[in-house]
Amino acid sequence: MSITSRMNYFTGFFTTARDWTAEQSYHIEKRKLHNRRLHSPGIVQGEALELGLSALSGLTVTLLPGVALDAEGNEICLTEPRDFTVDPSGYSLPATVYIGVRYSETPTDLVQNMEIPQYSGYTRITEGLSLVLDTVKPDNRTVIEVGRIQLQAGATTISNPVDPLAPQVNEIDRRYVVKAGAIGLAPEKMPLVLRERIIALM
Repeated sequence: MSITSRMNYFTGFFTTARDWTAEQSYHIEKRKLHNRRLHSPGIVQGEALELGLSALSGLTVTLLPGVALDAEGNEICLTEPRDFTVDPSGYSLPATVYIGVRYSETPTDLVQNMEIPQYSGYTRITEGLSLVLDTVKPDNRTVIEVGRIQLQAGATTISNPVDPLAPQVNEIDRRYVVKAGAIGLAPEKMPLVLRERIIALM
């Protein structure tokens, strides 16, 4: 995919699917170049509800709308709340369950040409996110952390923290969420490893 050669339209130019793909690829790759070279990965501040987490009932949690950037420059967007359930049987408890998001693309809006099947295809590529629940801490490059839970054996309920600065077991903890930033325009923030050590000591 070239970021130095863009389409040049003129009267009489007959376009094909290849031309339109090249047109989109040029702009997509330019935007990703900007994102990965001028912004650090993380959750975009002030956009919607910043991919927040809200406990519902039992072990069900809602991921709220927001945007994040990954290290490849992809924009990870969620426009509608998404509910999910944390299944304790999938882990050896007690354990820290990390909740992350990863960029994803899905072909959608299939159009089928019954007479000429080779002219069938998907008319859209829908950008979205995949939820990642794991006991391995996200790298905050390809998978961006949106929260974590110190899940205890026998847990039947996940709760919102009474004190967000000091979440207890089985409560949503967003203290370690990394915000996307501008590179080179402000002093570097405290390294994440040091930040986590300080929080642990508090």
